Amino acid sequence: MRNLALQNTFQTSALECRWTYGMGIKSRAFQGFREYRVGFNGMEKDDEISGEGNSYDFGARIYDSRLGRWMSIDKQVSKFPQYSPYCAFINSPIYVMDFDGNVIIGTDGKAVVWAVVDGKYQFSKNADKLTQLYITGMNATDEGKIYLKKMEAPDIDVQIVYLSKEAVASFGKEEGKYTAGVAESKQHFEWRLKVLEKGSADPGVQDDFLNLPEQYTFNEKTGKSDINPEIKSFVIGINIEGIGSETTNGEDYILYSFGVADIKSFSDEFAKVFIATAVEESVHITQTEFDFVKAVKQDNGTFTEGAPIPYENRKFENEAHKVADKAATQYKNK
Repeated sequence: MRNLALQNTFQTSALECRWTYGMGIKSRAFQGFREYRVGFNGMEKDDEISGEGNSYDFGARIYDSRLGRWMSIDKQVSKFPQYSPYCAFINSPIYVMDFDGNVIIGTDGKAVVWAVVDGKYQFSKNADKLTQLYITGMNATDEGKIYLKKMEAPDIDVQIVYLSKEAVASFGKEEGKYTAGVAESKQHFEWRLKVLEKGSADPGVQDDFLNLPEQYTFNEKTGKSDINPEIKSFVIGINIEGIGSETTNGEDYILYSFGVADIKSFSDEFAKVFIATAVEESVHITQTEFDFVKAVKQDNGTFTEGAPIPYENRKFENEAHKVADKAATQYKNK
């Protein structure tokens, strides 16, 4: 079987024929093909060493389209014991795209796999309805695709979970345009849920707090807060009811609907806000510096922590809002 890809750039088109795992069919290399930097799976070609269209840079690893294999082992190998660490696309390149980098975790703690077949999404069984909605929503706009791709850290995983109104309030989410989501380390997220269930005075909750690793640390050199590099698991929580009343019983309509929860199945207004919420929280996962407090510069050039910065004045929050607004506009204009 063969893959046929049509690439377009302004007025110029190039038709490229490939074998199943991405290697070009030399006898069908049409004029203009060499002018394009990207090829199979939309990844950048690395033609200097292995020849034209034989090697692709996926970011974390180099892929050889002649072998259909990666040139280095998967850093997530412990999560996929059933596959070779060099295996690409679970040996199903027609149906599966290997999204390099960050892993979306399903209900069983394993990676979610998805593909688009004949214009319809197909998901592995461990993808619940909210995870399906998140993935289809992120892929519905250019901005969403960018940040789904930006979550590229081979040793990090993210789980998409439903967030109740009470949980949103317990997270101290400030009133704003998109107040239906949070992004946090999995350990801190689970601790906050325990506080909501048992109360902060519960001895077990207090003991758990003492064992929590610091999620952010103030950097005296930059005056910003850095995320703890030891934290590898994150949660994006989304409150469906907080998006709009048109969803008919809130989360029930999405989480227990039949078939794939595709963002295209919902009203434009709901989809627009859901996408903006998902994108905003995904931006937070990719951010590395956070301005929670004012930085006070000392005589020796270092910084100390000053007064807290109000939510609406935090640079990292405003950056995420701008990206969310852009994604919402993109979806509206589609």
